[in-house]
Amino acid sequence: MRLLNLVVVLLLRNISLTKAEPVTATTDLRECSSATIQNCNSAEAASKYCYKDNKIFTLDEDGACTTAAAITLTAGVKIFDFTTKAEAVTTGALENLATIVLFNCVENGTVTCKRTYGYVKTDTNYYSIGADGKNEEVVAGPADTRAGVLDPATFKLNVGDGVEFVSDGNGSIYLVELLDNGIFLSTEDYKKAILSETHFILEAVSNTFIFSKFNSGGEFCVLKSKVVTNLDSEKQNIFCDSFDNIYNCFNDSLCRFYKSFDKPGKYIEDDGSFYVLYVCEGNPIVCTKDDGTNDGVHIFKKYSNEKYITFIKLTEDLASIDIEKEDYNMFDCKSGFCERTSGFIKYGIGFSKTGECSEDFYYCTERDWESSIEGNAGKLNISGTGFTYTIKHGLFEYDAPKPVTGGKDYFFAYGTYKYDYITFSNAHLVAFVKNVNEFDDIYITTSTNVVGKGAEKCNSNTYYHYVIRNNYIRFDSGPCNNQIDSSALPDNTETNNGNCCTSTKAESTYCYKDNKIYTLDEDGACTTAEPITISSKEGVKIFDFTRKVEVTTGALENLETIVLFNCFEGDKCKRTYDYVKTDNNRYYRIGADGINEEVVSGDADTTSGVLNPATFKLNVLGTIGPRNGVIDPDTYKLNIENGAEFVSDDSGSSYFVELANNGIFLSSKDYEIANTPSKTIISIMAVKNTFIFNNVLSFDLELFGLHLTSSSLVFYVFNGVDTFTGNDIFGSFDSLYSCSTDGICKLSVTFAGKYIKDHISYDNGHEIRLYVCDGNPVVCTKDDGTNDGVNVFKLINDGKGTLVKLVEDLASVDLESEKYQLFDCKSADCRRTSGYIKYGKDFSSVGRCPYDADCTVQAEADNTGLEGLYRIQSTLKYTGTGFTYTIQDSTPKDLISGNDYLFVEDKYSDYICFSKTNIVAFYIEDIRKKEYDVYINTSTNVVGKGAEKCNSDIYYHYVISFSYIRDSALCENTDTIPGNSTENENENKKENDNENKNEEENENENENEQKNKEENTEIENNAIGYIISDENNISICKQSPKDIICTEYTITETSCTSDNIGKLFKNNEKNSNEEISICLNYSDKEYSVKLNAVNQGNYVLYKSSTTNEIFGTSNDKPYVIITINKNSVLLNTKYSNGLKYVYINKEGNTSSSMYRIMNKGDNCQKNIENILELECNNGLCSEHLNIEN
Repeated sequence: MRLLNLVVVLLLRNISLTKAEPVTATTDLRECSSATIQNCNSAEAASKYCYKDNKIFTLDEDGACTTAAAITLTAGVKIFDFTTKAEAVTTGALENLATIVLFNCVENGTVTCKRTYGYVKTDTNYYSIGADGKNEEVVAGPADTRAGVLDPATFKLNVGDGVEFVSDGNGSIYLVELLDNGIFLSTEDYKKAILSETHFILEAVSNTFIFSKFNSGGEFCVLKSKVVTNLDSEKQNIFCDSFDNIYNCFNDSLCRFYKSFDKPGKYIEDDGSFYVLYVCEGNPIVCTKDDGTNDGVHIFKKYSNEKYITFIKLTEDLASIDIEKEDYNMFDCKSGFCERTSGFIKYGIGFSKTGECSEDFYYCTERDWESSIEGNAGKLNISGTGFTYTIKHGLFEYDAPKPVTGGKDYFFAYGTYKYDYITFSNAHLVAFVKNVNEFDDIYITTSTNVVGKGAEKCNSNTYYHYVIRNNYIRFDSGPCNNQIDSSALPDNTETNNGNCCTSTKAESTYCYKDNKIYTLDEDGACTTAEPITISSKEGVKIFDFTRKVEVTTGALENLETIVLFNCFEGDKCKRTYDYVKTDNNRYYRIGADGINEEVVSGDADTTSGVLNPATFKLNVLGTIGPRNGVIDPDTYKLNIENGAEFVSDDSGSSYFVELANNGIFLSSKDYEIANTPSKTIISIMAVKNTFIFNNVLSFDLELFGLHLTSSSLVFYVFNGVDTFTGNDIFGSFDSLYSCSTDGICKLSVTFAGKYIKDHISYDNGHEIRLYVCDGNPVVCTKDDGTNDGVNVFKLINDGKGTLVKLVEDLASVDLESEKYQLFDCKSADCRRTSGYIKYGKDFSSVGRCPYDADCTVQAEADNTGLEGLYRIQSTLKYTGTGFTYTIQDSTPKDLISGNDYLFVEDKYSDYICFSKTNIVAFYIEDIRKKEYDVYINTSTNVVGKGAEKCNSDIYYHYVISFSYIRDSALCENTDTIPGNSTENENENKKENDNENKNEEENENENENEQKNKEENTEIENNAIGYIISDENNISICKQSPKDIICTEYTITETSCTSDNIGKLFKNNEKNSNEEISICLNYSDKEYSVKLNAVNQGNYVLYKSSTTNEIFGTSNDKPYVIITINKNSVLLNTKYSNGLKYVYINKEGNTSSSMYRIMNKGDNCQKNIENILELECNNGLCSEHLNIEN
């Protein structure tokens, strides 16, 4: 018996160690070429196969497509048996293992398939379908722990902690180390891949483990080898919840390691849509998206490791940071998402240093002088060792500073929608909070603006309640109290809450809040009666308080108790007034004076805002937009001379009427308030057979306005463009109104002079425009550049608000009793600036005008001076007798009136205006052209004019872009200076020698032709663009405010699409030796060029987020000239063809000449639409016009 047991044990052991023999795959299968399957008419026997998309075609022994019907594959992983020419049966063993092929078919509109390899599980067996042409069964055996191998001991795939087969079609994806075992990749493909990649993407799906083959590329978050998400997914707002590594993957599903975190900490990752905060901890380190534990404003250090991988890490200890040597940014984080913000910090040993961090500039900088940061409602200031906040009082005025102290948060509001939330809860950091919740209720102490907490919320009228909705302060913000308002309907007073309804006395009056009506007793206390719901829908509601129901049909029976509500946002209502038409054609007035009456037919009354009894039309000033046929489409004039008619639909129209003291829209008391001190118009909405006072406008005082022309045409104004015609509304107007959210609009500029008008837009922030207002009647027109330069403006408060008027005569200025400021204007675009003025009798007095304060008298030398507005540490000073300019500790330079000056330090400039005799000030670079040329005398720094430009080597030529020096050279070298075209050179030669004009032009033409060949592809040492050593060693160089910064670049794209214009790509799927290309543009098709010696030359590249960031393209300058070589793609600022314009053949004569710059002698395109005519300066170009001849 013992012997028999031993025999059985030996037999079982022998069975477990028996390994199935692999079989050689016999199916000859490849991808079809288009030519192969174009004509499938061979009658020869089937010998081999090819596939394209989701079709399998039969080929004869010569490779010709046969007449056999193509086999169609559906979406999913397909285990296909070429013996039976059908999907394999997987209920048992695979019968024809030698002819089994795996397909991965994906449906995206249409089904596309790719052949793949991996492991398969049937109901009873396991198999490997190998890329080396070997298929075999995997049988139970000893453990094999190699990564990516199916372990015979467990039948789990060795990925992470081991992955089991999954039966559903969704599955998961993993990163697996490249294996040279012939399963997922053939030996040949492995050798090619391992040269640059380390991993591949594997899918566990439908009882298979397969090489994915389908992947959109990009950065992948990975946790224990499982792919968490693709950060470059086309889906928006994709982010990782947790990960331990990040990999770069390509369209061929091959990947390489990108980054991980070797030190614990809190890091920000940019997922392309958001900055996301992760807490990275443990051993090994795993990063998890912050759950809100680290909400608030923090300082983050930005640094790179030895491989140029960037990290952004939260700094816990501000005493340890060194702003002078390291890069820091300030972020406001909320529930794991962060946003750049601005503020001040105390840092260093003993927190003795102050730093300023701006969301608009690159990094935090040391600040050892007084400074301010502009917010939405005012500005945050540092003065000495403390901080203050100054609330706006008008467009250019501020209230007295309010102290801001550590350990508290503050809320400041200006107007009806602008606010700033300031956090100072960290004693060493005071900053603007960006992430104010969309539906926050904020309670502050009215005297200090400190945000209340806990029991402080609205427990007395010393607090104020702000309601924030969609980043706006809503109209129902107001003072706090702890009682229900006792005023009752119809006196139009809202209740603050409905939590005190305990009175059991009889009802006497009413109050309402949101969309609820509450019953009050005779003492004004809320009763226990159930509140009445006005409506759960938006629109006008006619409510009968006798029956306590909404009236929808018929005559108004109980006229004395009829009330109108304007309901919005679903559950919010506000009482309103005006006219009602019932369905039996009767008309009623529901007045704010408490008088409700029927309007009957009678004599005509044409008063604005009155329903004319002769026509039953409303007399209005104007309307908005072309609704209900009120605008003549040919003349754009109003067809409302006889009034506006009632409309029955819910969409309605908006009109404007002049406010009158007739008790219709406002009570006499409210009229006196609203109509003081200036003329007022109000918004009326015609909707659902009513004309109501639209006292809940969706726009705001300074974001929108009303533009009135002499024909009484009225339009909404938004971002400077009226919403109907699309015209620049700020071109000219004869009256301009600003509207608040309660529907009351006040008249703005109305009299002659030159005025600055401040407009606010979502996109561009403040747009301060200069208008010249003259004529009879006065019409205001946007300045045409006549008043360019630095000017003094007087702040005039005429009771209607502050007007800012240009001062023509400085002798009339009185700084002691009036307010003045300095503005620099260019083509009607104006900005505040700093400087000094000479004013008064004989211009004997001097005024000091900082950019952030009003001008003051400067009776003696100004030892402090005025700091430069840009990155130069410079000072403009009044010495007591004259003016000087100093860079850091250098010797001051005297400034002489009648001249402008340019000073340069470390690639940045200060441009000083002194060409106006009695004003010396900083020009504002931002409002000037993006790039412009300045010529200065090297000994005096005086800016040259006319013939002085570069006529000798004592002059220097600068090319300036937003105060940054793009390039420079002595004037004797101007033939190679970017922006100095041969056209200018020719002009100088013409002046010197007119007799040789034709000869010189011919010589220049020949010289320019030679330059195109020899010099136009030469690039300066400070190159911007891509520099390529080989495919795995690429640098990308971008311009920063301090210097050109180069970082490591990895090619992730495999084609040219609209999403990757400006990026390098390489199609690895087609050929591993494929050359690198750059995507130049994509418009219905790709425009790209390969980087090789044959294609070397000058091309233009179109704007995109990538191109804008690297080369500086923009909406104004959407094209950039680049020079392409085998090992680089670089910005060419020196290109010149001797002509005024640069010409581009978009389609090219060959596929490699698309978007290439045309040289003399090139063949012209027959289709003229394919020629671009560009006007270029320093390599950046705008399209000039469409060529017709």
